[in-house]
Amino acid sequence: MESAHNYWMKKAIKLAKIGATKGEVPIGAILVRHSEDLGTDIIVADAVHNDVCPQKIAEAYNSKETLNDPTAHAEILVIREAAKKLNNWRLLDTILYITAEPCAMCAGAIIQSRIPLIVYGCREERFGAVDSSYQLFNDPRSNHHPEVISGILEKECKDLLQAFFETLRRGGRVVEGGSLENCSTGNCTGGSNPSLSAKT
Repeated sequence: MESAHNYWMKKAIKLAKIGATKGEVPIGAILVRHSEDLGTDIIVADAVHNDVCPQKIAEAYNSKETLNDPTAHAEILVIREAAKKLNNWRLLDTILYITAEPCAMCAGAIIQSRIPLIVYGCREERFGAVDSSYQLFNDPRSNHHPEVISGILEKECKDLLQAFFETLRRGGRVVEGGSLENCSTGNCTGGSNPSLSAKT
């Protein structure tokens, strides 16, 4: 058995891997409904399908390249979908799972949507706006301060991002199915990287 946080983070990682196969930075996000009766760290995966457990509301992966939309981060897409589905911009009693620390744009959207708890995998030292470069949730001027749990499946989330950017640095690209192509010489040669495979 495993904690609910691990269960949902694994789902978010699978979404991130799907995004990677489309050439997107591999970040996935899932918003679930949370019941105060259960707490946040003791629900087991075996019980997720019971009607007393968190219910998935929306999910997404980064889609900036696909949509040609600079705001199409996984968190933003999830918040938009959830607000429409619930017919309410206040996403109260929810938990947002994200494979990486949100940027300033996404942290701002989380504050605006009143999400009470976010759970993320790995830190984003350069652009992270929760614990790293900025700490927007702790700004005393804000009217909403989400709770944060970090480091859930941290290594898996971090390895996924590192594998993706290492491929790009070598002049490669990610193609459908999660395989890698090295195009630095003009002749693309196939390869594979399990870290980026949507099947894992």
